[in-house]
Amino acid sequence: MRVILEPGFVLHATPYREASMLVSFFTQHQGKISGVVKGARGLRPRYRGLVMPFSPLLISFSGKTDLMQITAIEPLAAAYILKGNNVFNGLYLNELLLKLLPKQDAYPLLFSHYQTALQQLQSEGCSPQIVLRTFEKNLLAELGYGLQLNQDAQGRLVSANQYYTYHLEKGLVSLDNIPVTTGTHFLGSHLLAIEQNQFSTQEILMTAKRLMRLALRNLLGDRQLTTRELFT
Repeated sequence: MRVILEPGFVLHATPYREASMLVSFFTQHQGKISGVVKGARGLRPRYRGLVMPFSPLLISFSGKTDLMQITAIEPLAAAYILKGNNVFNGLYLNELLLKLLPKQDAYPLLFSHYQTALQQLQSEGCSPQIVLRTFEKNLLAELGYGLQLNQDAQGRLVSANQYYTYHLEKGLVSLDNIPVTTGTHFLGSHLLAIEQNQFSTQEILMTAKRLMRLALRNLLGDRQLTTRELFT
């Protein structure tokens, strides 16, 4: 396998041997790949300032295994400049992709969603919570676990005044009684708003956060998200 000048982003990088790095990339047409970047560290590193998160890159690589040899890295465009808490929000997106995407499966639409999220996070006055919840929703859909929030598991239309629980495999299940605690229960009017990407109130955003975390927890299993406890 040999790929030349593939658009991509760095998701994660760790030191490897004396002067190299092990890097995971999210690419437009090859999905998530991992590879060795030789000479990336030391006094005169190759690709200085390039093996960093949020920088649009052109990556060339080759190999027949899960661990590719990275043969070239070039800048594609200016890096997205995230400030303050949005640095951690961007790293949270990277960690989701790193832990949930299978290797070498293409997700070109998700790649576009990721770029959109970074562009929004660098914008003054953006709502990080809306950006994160929208990306999580798109990620679940791309992985085949899209949230259908306008009807329940029996095919009945969601009622605005009804409460529901959510099951990854079944979908929404209506509750007979109004729950005492709403930790895993969701009001129908909030679900209908999330279905339409209408995050117009803080209550809807909090419902979306609880719902996305429940759905993502089912996919993550025992894998922990280290960035989640920070600012997401």
